[in-house]
Amino acid sequence: MHWDLPLLFILAFSLIEGIWRSIKQRSLAHILGFFSIWTLALAAVIVDMMQLPGFRPLDWIGFVMQPINKFMP
Repeated sequence: MHWDLPLLFILAFSLIEGIWRSIKQRSLAHILGFFSIWTLALAAVIVDMMQLPGFRPLDWIGFVMQPINKFMP
């Protein structure tokens, strides 16, 4: 069974829910954290759909944490 289409629906729902919650919180760190993780999840699903090699874990963790750390107090 292909999980790509259900995962895309879940990501679309989580984007709508995440935007709604982020607007209510008004926290730039939460907004950046959510959208960076959501973008990585979307990229991982697209890479899997295209049957390309995936991300190396330490590379994408560092890529996500650098911008988030700039906004932390």
